[in-house]
Amino acid sequence: MVYQYPYSQYLTDSDYYGWGSFSHIRLFLHSSALRWSNGASKNSPVDDWHLRLSHMPIHQLLAEVQAAGFSAVVVDRRVVSPAEYQRVRKALIEHTGVAPIEDAASRLAFFRLNDPGYRLVYDESYKDAAKLVILDRSKLLTSALPQLVNSPALKKPARKEQRQKQIGH
Repeated sequence: MVYQYPYSQYLTDSDYYGWGSFSHIRLFLHSSALRWSNGASKNSPVDDWHLRLSHMPIHQLLAEVQAAGFSAVVVDRRVVSPAEYQRVRKALIEHTGVAPIEDAASRLAFFRLNDPGYRLVYDESYKDAAKLVILDRSKLLTSALPQLVNSPALKKPARKEQRQKQIGH
């Protein structure tokens, strides 16, 4: 799954794409195996989730999309201002530790996301968590967690387990 930045709902007036633009879905034409974030039905729970994420600071947005299972972010530089792109680019490099693949012709930038070691499964409304699936406990201490997860409570047992391993228990 690839998260498309910025979010756009083609049936509304977007600050980035304007009214009724389908240009943000051009990536769909180039793959039959990838799943893309944009294009959810207007006012659906998934579309509402994407709209909520679009108002978050970039570091929190990244934690949310990783928790949902996205493994990459594509930034459409045609519609994002140079200043906004530099801010997003810096945050993504800090988050991933890797520079993006930037294509001059398409004005797209691709960032591969690290596996956070867990997946958050949402309820059908996409407003609450149904469950948290921990895939790699060792990554919990270093991964940013989504807003719906009580980070201190979840990380406390992991820290205790790590300390016990260090002293040989």
